[in-house]
Formats: sequence, C-alpha cells, structure tokens
Amino acid sequence: MLAVILLARGMDISSFAAFGYFHLTISMLAAYASMGLGVAASRFFAEARHQVTAHQARLLGTLCVLSIGLAIIACATVLLLPEAWIGAGLGVPRWLLAIGVLVLVLQVVPSSAIVGLEQYRQASVLAGLTGTSVLIAAFWAVRIQDVRVAMWGIIASALLLLVGEAMVVVRTLRWWRIAESLTPQKAQLRRVLDLSGPMFLVSLMSASAAWVVGRVILSGPGGEHAFALFTIGLQWFALGLVFPGMFSRVLLPLLVRAAADLSGREVPRRLVRSATILATGTAAIMAIAGMVLGPWILSLYGNEYQVSRWFISAYLVAAVLSAPTNTLGSALVTRDSQWGWLGLTSIWLFILIGSAFAFRAEVVWGAPATYASAYAALTVGALLMARRKSLV
Repeated sequence: MLAVILLARGMDISSFAAFGYFHLTISMLAAYASMGLGVAASRFFAEARHQVTAHQARLLGTLCVLSIGLAIIACATVLLLPEAWIGAGLGVPRWLLAIGVLVLVLQVVPSSAIVGLEQYRQASVLAGLTGTSVLIAAFWAVRIQDVRVAMWGIIASALLLLVGEAMVVVRTLRWWRIAESLTPQKAQLRRVLDLSGPMFLVSLMSASAAWVVGRVILSGPGGEHAFALFTIGLQWFALGLVFPGMFSRVLLPLLVRAAADLSGREVPRRLVRSATILATGTAAIMAIAGMVLGPWILSLYGNEYQVSRWFISAYLVAAVLSAPTNTLGSALVTRDSQWGWLGLTSIWLFILIGSAFAFRAEVVWGAPATYASAYAALTVGALLMARRKSLV
C-alpha cells in the first residue's frame, strides 16, 4: 500500500499504470500456472502437521515436483507469447513478466504449506522483511524515475518469501521426509489433481477477474487515467479483505483438524459461523474507517487522483460484500464441495465481466459497482450452498 502511494505521487500516470498492469498480469498468470495447488497444499500439509506417513510424504513430494514443473512451463510460455497479447502498449518487458511468473508459481506451495502447518509467527516475520524490500524498491524507483526498479522489487520480495517459507517448511517437517518422496506416483498424482483440478479453474477465474476488468477499463473512455484509479481502488479493496482473508486461510487447517478429531463427524458449524461473522465485521469496520478518512487518504496519492471523497469507501463497501466468500469457500472445500464452489465462481465471473462492460463509461464508479454486484451474488450463493451442506 505504501509503495503504491509512493509510485502514484512520484511517477507519471503512464509509469504508474505500467506498474499496476505488471502486478495484475504476473498475479493472474501465476494463478493460471499454479493449477489450484495452493488449496491442495494447505489441506495436505494440514493433514500432515502432526505425523507424516509414507503416503502423506508422497503426496507432499508430488505437490513440490508439480509446482516446479509448472513454474518452468509458465515461464517459457510467457516468453513465447506474442507481445501484443500481454504488453497492452504500456512498455512492460515480456522477459520481466516471465521472471515474475516463475517466482510467484514457485512460491505457491511453500506459502500454502505455511498456512497448513499453522506457522503464522514465522510467516509474519517473513512478511515484514518482504514488505520492507518492496517499499525500498519503490522509493528507489521514484528517485531514479525508472518504474522497472519497482517491478524488480516485487520479484525480489517474492523470491525472498519463497526462500524463507521453504526453510520454515523444511525445518518443521524434516527435509528428508519430503526429499525421499520427490518421485510422483500415479495414485498420489490422481489425489492431488482431484482436489486441485476444480480449484485450478476457481483460481483461474479469480485471478483473471481483475486483469479482465482492468483491460476493459483501459480500453474505455477513461484510458490510462481510469486504469490508474482502478489500480488505487483495487489496493484498498484488497486492504479491506486483509482480515477476512486471514480468517479464511486460518479456517481451512482448523476445519481439517476438527474433522480428523471428530473422526469424520460433522464439522462444527460454530467455527464456520464465527469466522464468517468475524470476516464480515472486520471488513465493515474498515469500510467505516474509509468513509471517515477517505478524503485524507486520497490526498496522499497526489492531485492527479482527487476524484471524490467517497472513492475509497466505494471499494471498501465492495470488500464488505466479498468478505464472507473466501471463508465459506474454505468450509465448502473441506466438505469436498469444490465442484459446487467452481459453479458459483463461474456465475460470479459472468456477472463481473458483464458489469464491467455495462459500467465502463463510469470512470470513477464503474469498477466498484462492478465488484459490488458480482460479490453480492457470490455471497448469497455461497451462503445458500453452505446452509444446504449444514455448514452454517
């Protein structure tokens, strides 16, 4: 968030738009390439937290090998894609996108393993280090007026996080238990793909959403200025979902452990309800704070982006509508309802893209209205499905 403020104030609109496009693009392509391995890694590492059996070791080894292979394939694919497909006329080097995708895909399994193993203290230390590196890179990019330095900062922070998380996972599980099982076997591969397959499609659609909406905005009447506003708003939408995202990530290993402790009996509803209420409540508090502090917050970005005092609030309200979805999605996955979650996500994406085109002429309010309408539909659908599964 601080890095984006520095870049918005210190760079021209074109450079700032290029940075936003770089971040959106590598995040989207990495989600494509990871094929839903993140959810599978969180679940399988949670199951192996207390005791790693030979079968679980082979599952974890298969996850690691798949992740490395997919990262290499993704990097090569980006290098081979036509420049017109991914460049968007913003001057972002294709080879830089390829390196960013490579590092982000490699990070998926260790990052999800940290959640599954519930190593949150170590994760917070690593987050502090990587956040600092992003901030330093942004400061230097503004000083020398080269936005590519900020892009390198994103890559360097992801690489630092990858190394740190891998070290935590290796120390927690004892490295030889995974190292001895790095030869994928058919049974383990089938088990991984059974969960990661539908979640890959979910991740693909979720990651595509911001990129597609961004391209619709970029091609609309507002052009680069509207896209720069969208980049700022999207940061605040993500900030509004920090606590809800934390609750959903923590909920998955808790539900896996609860299901094991109850020997297959019903996962407790109270846990899902509490997480859903906490997620929505914290997002609402953030939205209220945004309404109060909105004008001051927007002034930090410079005169180019002074559009309305309610601009930040609009994205935070959309975040409130989105807050319950990841928590309910995590609960549904633990009940093997990943295909139902995929169906809901498909409907959400259809509404999101349709709304993006419908509101494209609204330079300031189009994007938050798009997100609000799509996430309202997803939340209602997720609540109905969770109720049918006796999760709420």
